[in-house]
Amino acid sequence: MLLICLLASILSTNVVEAKPFVNSFIEFNLPDSWGCSESGNYWTCQPLDPKKTSEVVIVMAAGPQGPSDNMKDYYDYLSGSMVSYDLKENKKVKSTPTYTQYKDIFGQKWVDSQHLSTAVPDYYTRYLATVKDGRAVLFTVTVEKNKYNIYMSELYKLIESMKMRMSLPAEPLDTGLKGLLFGQKQAIKTALDGKEKKALQIGEAKKSSALWMSLLIALVVFVVVYIYIKRKRKGMSKDKNKKGFFRK
Repeated sequence: MLLICLLASILSTNVVEAKPFVNSFIEFNLPDSWGCSESGNYWTCQPLDPKKTSEVVIVMAAGPQGPSDNMKDYYDYLSGSMVSYDLKENKKVKSTPTYTQYKDIFGQKWVDSQHLSTAVPDYYTRYLATVKDGRAVLFTVTVEKNKYNIYMSELYKLIESMKMRMSLPAEPLDTGLKGLLFGQKQAIKTALDGKEKKALQIGEAKKSSALWMSLLIALVVFVVVYIYIKRKRKGMSKDKNKKGFFRK
């Protein structure tokens, strides 16, 4: 009996408590330590711990189904590399697809694909795309490469709990998968930019500190030179006075 209780206690410590998340087009079980918010046309979900917000983000959106919004086109498109622009390095970045497959979740067929370095360099992004009732739906999970194993288990459970719902229309500005992908990349970057903002702030602080240090050094040099010249002139005047110059 004691062994059973001990085993139950150990197992319970590994269970991540979840809470239901629901919007107009999807529902799933979200870990208790996460929160979601609506930002423009996109929903984002991240850990509540500020230290972890730059490590992982879920972004989802739905829009009207366009002519090329079908499962085969999704599969073909996500099977290849995607190109994005790295503003920090000022260059184009080509993603590396790790897999693309069809996946069934509660009777809904999805195209499931994972890429490295799409929206953000050195981050894995898992794409799940589908169509239902005249809507194109895109669900993405982006995780820092070095933190992938930490979040893999809870994110797997979250994805396996996804159910489609279309009770209310969702109308992003961009329609179809490619439009959603473009907006999704921007939303991912915005959600993860805490680290980039911090680096930028540190860089600006260093620039400011270096500028003030240069000004201070210039000021000290000016004062030293001014004092030296003043003393030099004073000494010259004394020498001249000793020799009888300027005396009436």
